[in-house]
Amino acid sequence: MRIVQVTLILLLVIPVIWGLLNLLSRKKRRHNTAIQGVKVPILLYNGALSYVIGFNVIFFLQELFLVLGKKMLGLSATLYHNNHTWEGDHEMVNLMQGSGAAGIFICGIIFMVVFLQIKSSNAIVRLIFFWLSFHGIFQSLPQIAIGFLDPSTDVGNALVYYLDLNQNLLIGLSIFTLVSMAFLGIIYGRLLLTLAPIRKELLTDGVRFRVILYMAVISGFIGCVLTIPFRILPMSQALTPFLVFAFSIPWLWASAGLHREINTHPNPLGQKIYKIPLILCLVMLLFFRMVLVNGINW
Repeated sequence: MRIVQVTLILLLVIPVIWGLLNLLSRKKRRHNTAIQGVKVPILLYNGALSYVIGFNVIFFLQELFLVLGKKMLGLSATLYHNNHTWEGDHEMVNLMQGSGAAGIFICGIIFMVVFLQIKSSNAIVRLIFFWLSFHGIFQSLPQIAIGFLDPSTDVGNALVYYLDLNQNLLIGLSIFTLVSMAFLGIIYGRLLLTLAPIRKELLTDGVRFRVILYMAVISGFIGCVLTIPFRILPMSQALTPFLVFAFSIPWLWASAGLHREINTHPNPLGQKIYKIPLILCLVMLLFFRMVLVNGINW
């Protein structure tokens, strides 16, 4: 168990140290980090709202898949935004506690395929699909390690109480998924850079770090704050977006210097205020607060 805890801590600490070293190195070399033709407030607006959509849609889908898993067993379930309840019992109910994480992991892969296939589409649509895929992966994978450390969690019920996996196998699986998150964070960082609203020849070392800083770090943190009104009591649920952020976003930023020869397609993400993400956020907020706060019986 201790080795899994150490791996979790390293997942938090390594990208921060790596990023700070990169920052000091760029200052010594005095790299130009100006992003020409980009209005930062607009870029943050588009980035933060897209992040909010990605997080909330995936979290909702997780609860939906958990409810559907219970329904497959013939149980009565009630769907909320960040929770669900059920009545009745079944010998496979613990297994179905893992249906939420499994469902959003598959969704993350599907959304990534869509993102890669719509290269000529509207930039804001691609950015939304990027964050949908990102959250599908990074909201699901950590649950394996968390389930090992705390078997009372959803995935813990499936792995420990139903599948009764060997302790060593659980440790290996937990470490594998945590290490995978680091590598996936680097990959997602490269993919996000393809959405940089500048020409590829202007995407120098310093500019890459600045792009990730605006499009992922600052936008993501603002997105976490904006997600709080979507959460339903208890308010401890409001911590979840920040935990996901802490274990994932720093890897995107720290690894920005690794990515060379990024093919970008100049877009208006840093110049145009899109209405689509704002409308989607407002519709979701109304749905969560007016419908899901009372629950939907299945």
